[in-house]
Amino acid sequence: SRFECDAGQRRYVVTQGENRNQPNEHKINQENDKENEERRKNISQERNRIRPSNNDFQRNRNYFNQKIRNCKKLEEMFELLSNEEIKLFHIPLYWKQVLFLTYNRSESQKIKDNPEMLRPLVKLTLDSSDKLNHPRSLATMAHALAKISFRTRNSIVESGKLWYFLENNIIDAAKTETLDPRSCANIVWAFAKINRKSHQLFSIMESQVISNIDAFNSQSTANTIWAYAKVGRSPSKLFDAILYKVIDKLDTFNNQDITNTIWAFARVGHSSPELFDAISQKTIEKL
Repeated sequence: SRFECDAGQRRYVVTQGENRNQPNEHKINQENDKENEERRKNISQERNRIRPSNNDFQRNRNYFNQKIRNCKKLEEMFELLSNEEIKLFHIPLYWKQVLFLTYNRSESQKIKDNPEMLRPLVKLTLDSSDKLNHPRSLATMAHALAKISFRTRNSIVESGKLWYFLENNIIDAAKTETLDPRSCANIVWAFAKINRKSHQLFSIMESQVISNIDAFNSQSTANTIWAYAKVGRSPSKLFDAILYKVIDKLDTFNNQDITNTIWAFARVGHSSPELFDAISQKTIEKL
């Protein structure tokens, strides 16, 4: 039976006694929604089981990075290298750890006596060279390789191939990306330190430095200008940009930074009376 009733301005039709045995549609929809939600939850859990979350990935990365840093001897490090699954981002850290270990005289002597001991890491690096293209990683490796060679007074095995790969990958990266100041300084410093005078590399890095000179700190500025002078390059735009940077931020330069800067300007004969006047004035104020 049906009857109508008024409730304020609204009119309702109430049905009594019919279709009582039919399923409740609202209840069915609720049950379907609950099943779908449970299914989505199960799928999400399965995905998380198969693919670790970003947090898990970062924890694993940090854990393994610490394992590399904890190596106190080259033998420990190469044992880790041979037994662990290596990711691309581990390779620069391995080179950085080799450099760190060379500050220990006995470890440095091992490389002097047996340069071949670095071959497993060299091979891993060269085998991955087509994938190692992140500017900061390339800068880290270049800086480490140059310092290792300097500290051990030995060329690293396959050094020609290593520097060739670094040079080309850095040039390619610099064409499309803006390198941070520290990476720029480390790259040109490393190539200058081993006296690798790549015209193309130093030219493209010049553009990187000039476009971002305001972000350079005193050490990066001094190391950069030292590197260009070391390889006998004196691009006027670069030296002028650094000249004004040094004068403006001279108070932040320590004695070593000032020494490297003066040496660079004098080495290439770049006229800079304003720089020497500013440095002289700073010296007088300290007396």
